[in-house]
Amino acid sequence: MINRLAVSCALFIALTGLNVPQATAQATMGADDLLFLQRAAKNGFMEVRIGKLALEHSQTQAVKDLAQKMIDDHTRANKELDALAHTRGVSMPQDDGAGIVNLAMAKATGKEFDELFRKEVIADHENDLMIFELQLKTGTDKELQNWASRTLASMKQHLADAKKLSELP
Repeated sequence: MINRLAVSCALFIALTGLNVPQATAQATMGADDLLFLQRAAKNGFMEVRIGKLALEHSQTQAVKDLAQKMIDDHTRANKELDALAHTRGVSMPQDDGAGIVNLAMAKATGKEFDELFRKEVIADHENDLMIFELQLKTGTDKELQNWASRTLASMKQHLADAKKLSELP
């Protein structure tokens, strides 16, 4: 009877392509940690896209400097998060380019773009800070919390730098 069950399970796994290690990793990671990981990845992709858009549309060096810093920091953070997810057998969402910033921002240039960029970066980073701080308080995956803690410092700096953009002429 046990052999029959084992053969049935093996056949089921072979036919469905079920990835047992990933399913187990996701189950042991916890739904909240997994949701945070996926949201953090998607938000990181968005910040890189916003930064690239700023490099193309802005005429202000301070905006371009912040944009490059965001690209560098979020690209590095996304790679670290991907490696962490990989060690747990969890699939990261892919950056499909969907959901790029609002259409007005994509069409704007010069000072108009700079103001939209400033507002978008402030709103995005304030939202991200809340999500990351919640993960630090309630998350159960210690390595994911450590990553969130390390990443939080650069996000706070991005927010502070974006707020300073309002001081530009």
